[in-house]
Amino acid sequence: MPRSQPSHALAQSYLEHHPTDAARVLERFGTEEVGRILSRVAGEQRAHVVEALDPHFAAAVCEGLGDDEARETLRIMAPERAADILFHLDEERREKLLAGLEMAHSYRSLLSFDPETAGGVMNPRVAAVTNDLRVRDVIRRLRELAARRFPVDYVYVVDQTNRLVGVLMMRELVLQDPNTPVEQVMIRNVFTVPVDLPVRDVIDKLREKRLVAIPVVDQDGRLLGAAKTQDLLTSMEQESYADIQKMFGAGEDEQALWPIHWSMSKRLPWLQVNLLTAFLAAAVVAIFESTIAEITALAVLMPVVAGQGGNTGSQALAVVLRGLALREVTVRDARRVILREGALGLLNGLAVAVTVTLVVFVSQDDPSLALVIGIAMIGTMFAAGIAGAAIPMGLRAMGFDPAQSAGIVLTTVTDVVGFGTFLGLATLARGWMM
Repeated sequence: MPRSQPSHALAQSYLEHHPTDAARVLERFGTEEVGRILSRVAGEQRAHVVEALDPHFAAAVCEGLGDDEARETLRIMAPERAADILFHLDEERREKLLAGLEMAHSYRSLLSFDPETAGGVMNPRVAAVTNDLRVRDVIRRLRELAARRFPVDYVYVVDQTNRLVGVLMMRELVLQDPNTPVEQVMIRNVFTVPVDLPVRDVIDKLREKRLVAIPVVDQDGRLLGAAKTQDLLTSMEQESYADIQKMFGAGEDEQALWPIHWSMSKRLPWLQVNLLTAFLAAAVVAIFESTIAEITALAVLMPVVAGQGGNTGSQALAVVLRGLALREVTVRDARRVILREGALGLLNGLAVAVTVTLVVFVSQDDPSLALVIGIAMIGTMFAAGIAGAAIPMGLRAMGFDPAQSAGIVLTTVTDVVGFGTFLGLATLARGWMM
């Protein structure tokens, strides 16, 4: 057997049985090379691997595939995932692929919905039957779906206008007489969510009702699809990770093994913003240049003040972001949250100030310097607590993502306030300093 055949068979097996792991490996390479590899793979295997890729990367890979290969790949994968990839294609390429897809209408619908709503995360492929059928007809339909590997969580019942009127439980179907009309078996008054309901509210509803999936309807009650708990939890997990990255100016969808030029395009703009804010902090220090030259100990102690302020602000920021993400707090609670974090920063500042005052007094033998850094520490940590809560609350109130580079803004505030307070007090008190 030629040497290339075992290697090819091994690669095929890996792609087939471990598509997620294969996707993580492929993301280390260029999209053109990945496209060449996947073009030699069977359609179903290729679809599972592309489905596991980051949507941006997957879209770039699909750009390199032929039209028929790309359509086949999108057709096999979950519709909501295919819609994510189509969204990241340029408009001309997207329309060209949609023109040859059987479910083009469903894809267009998904693309038209806000991704942060129930419509944006729902799966339009649901098991639905009309209310004029009998149990035996539904069981036959389910067998047909099973043969096509169609995912079935619930069987929804709709009328002739596609309005949702009930849901069928598998256990009841099996136990009922085959000739029983569906309307006698179905559960009426189905719990639904509107298509424009925010994703976080959908998650709350799923937790409350403990459902595997929840049907999504339009304003007239017509069934559009279903939002699955597992998909929403995955989306929520990815969003949490994205928030962490955005907080520090990295791309929300950036991955550790992305090509360098992709990561650079995500990070560099925020690094430039950070550079401007650093110059602002440096300008504050420059104002007190003569004081620092006269009392050199200030240069040693400046990072202590700024560092404690940064830590205090980061703690407040993390707690408030979590509260906003889990809907523990809203913008209406802003005043209470900001006052709470300010009070916490003040109390922690008093405790830390005692420690730092004693350390500076013993090490520098200068009571005035010790008092100055103690007061500066209290003021800085108080301001940092307020800023750590106010920044995400303010961003949310203005309609922006509260995690978007909040860490960069917070660092600027704590540095400016910390340096300004410490050096300003030192300038006022330098007549009493040694």
